[in-house]
Amino acid sequence: VKPGWTQVILVNNDTKAVKTISAPMSGDQADTGSLGLDAKASYWVFDFWGQKPVGKIAGTGKLSIALQPGEARVFSVRKVLDRPQIIGTSRHIMCGMMELLDVKWNGEKKELSFTADVVKGEPLVVFFASGGAYCKTTIPATEGASKASVSVSMSNCKSVTDVMSYPVGVVEEAASERPVVKAEKCPATPPAPT
Repeated sequence: VKPGWTQVILVNNDTKAVKTISAPMSGDQADTGSLGLDAKASYWVFDFWGQKPVGKIAGTGKLSIALQPGEARVFSVRKVLDRPQIIGTSRHIMCGMMELLDVKWNGEKKELSFTADVVKGEPLVVFFASGGAYCKTTIPATEGASKASVSVSMSNCKSVTDVMSYPVGVVEEAASERPVVKAEKCPATPPAPT
């Protein structure tokens, strides 16, 4: 779709049995059916339909998931960065490509900011990853706005690598035009994929 933006659909075409469907992260796409990603990198994987992180997978690993008969799942795959990053959303199957604009990390302020296209009356959930933790924030439903400018404050964190050990909670209006998301205690990290 565009560089750095990988979406994967895994499908179980068997209508009678559960099957584990796998795709190597790297390698020759024609020979192995791989995703063609960098073997030297690691990747965050997010399950769009399940609305949850799958885990961090090495570029030499495989994305493998047991699918029910006839089931299809969409995964967002993002190269791991050395800072907090957005790995998925609840809004669109492209997990941020369509609805999030101007995403910026300010390391000095420990702040991740973006503009989100929002739908009247519907909250938007944005999922983050950093280090080994996953967190999310909900942008509340609006009464008429079509865009929301948001800054996720990471100021309570000790380092960039542990910033997501403080997940996002309630959005409150700040003195600036952007709401600032307050940090709360993080939920348990999901298990690594097998």
